[in-house]
Amino acid sequence: MKKFFFAVLSALIIMTMSGCAEEIPGNTVYGASDMPGKTVGVLSGTASASYMEIYGGSMDVERYDDVETMAAALKNGSLDCVVADIETFDEMKDYSSQLERLEEYFIDRQYCFAVSEDNTKLLDNLNTAIQALKDRGIIQQITSGRFESDFIGIESAAPSGTAETVTVAVDPDFIPYAFYDENGRIVGMEAQVVRAVCGYLGLEPQFVVTDFDMLVYTASSGKVAFAAGRLANDGENPSVAYTEPYYSSQQVIVVRE
Repeated sequence: MKKFFFAVLSALIIMTMSGCAEEIPGNTVYGASDMPGKTVGVLSGTASASYMEIYGGSMDVERYDDVETMAAALKNGSLDCVVADIETFDEMKDYSSQLERLEEYFIDRQYCFAVSEDNTKLLDNLNTAIQALKDRGIIQQITSGRFESDFIGIESAAPSGTAETVTVAVDPDFIPYAFYDENGRIVGMEAQVVRAVCGYLGLEPQFVVTDFDMLVYTASSGKVAFAAGRLANDGENPSVAYTEPYYSSQQVIVVRE
């Protein structure tokens, strides 16, 4: 009789636990066109969060301070999807194997510097510096947030002596690419790439704060030597010459399986 009682009790416990198990909601996002009107998660302080300030007007954007909480919110259905870089997606998978990324990218752009078409010498020099710093792994270290130096005296290709000042248009309103630190200095991944490239060429960058929409104009008109700020050689601005890409920005859409 006791064996029968305990068998029934065990069965009831299992049934209760199964009934209380949280069901994972079905996915509702299969591409970027499904995102308007949906709740989208991003990690605070990342490029994803800055991109959503531009493109997320038709969405309910939720910001999270850590990957684990964001992954849990997506898994339990509090979020419809997440926009993140590939590294963040890989970290999310560590917290839940029931998440996947869509084949379609939310953002997939190759960023370059813009130079006046007449300034072919500077264009060639910038391309030389970009390639050299890529070969040495320095640009990769910068874009991954692992290089904090100001790059002063970085194996300059120019003769030793006082560095020549070069003006660079930048939009310091896009974390983590370019923004002001607590001391009012322009910092960020893109600003560091500029400093590294200029350091290699024996130049001292002087940043000229410019609205994003005016970056190409300031370069094409010669008001600055070159412009940096999420500029892609996509054929939309034929009035300037573009360097080789220094960074590939890929933001993925993460959903429940």
